[in-house]
Amino acid sequence: MRHCLARWNAALTQSLPAGRLAALTFVGVVATFLGYYALRFGLNVPPSTSGDEIEYDSLGWELSQGRGFRFDVHDAEFRRPYDDAAQRDPTLWTLPDAPAGAVVHRPPLLPALASLINRLGGRQFWGLRLLNAA
Repeated sequence: MRHCLARWNAALTQSLPAGRLAALTFVGVVATFLGYYALRFGLNVPPSTSGDEIEYDSLGWELSQGRGFRFDVHDAEFRRPYDDAAQRDPTLWTLPDAPAGAVVHRPPLLPALASLINRLGGRQFWGLRLLNAA
């Protein structure tokens, strides 16, 4: 029985249709995530300030500006999209009044990717949304 299952598993996972099905499933899931978010909020709005999204966004912004791995929500250019969005819905986008400073408790990969996206595309949010969905 075990030999039969192993052979069946190898045949299924090494076939071309299974790979295509996996790729199609991946694309479908990413499209579903992005579609929901695009319809509900829009892809280029700032992330909600209710969780740790604001800290990751600030880290990415500070890195892209060459100021290091730090958090600062008082920077006027960083605040602009949040302040604009808070005029439409203050419950989702009101920035916390947190002190600026170095951050040592966050992993660096997502802020580094956010920094790269900010450097390549300017201040926008759809690139990071695409990355998060994928």
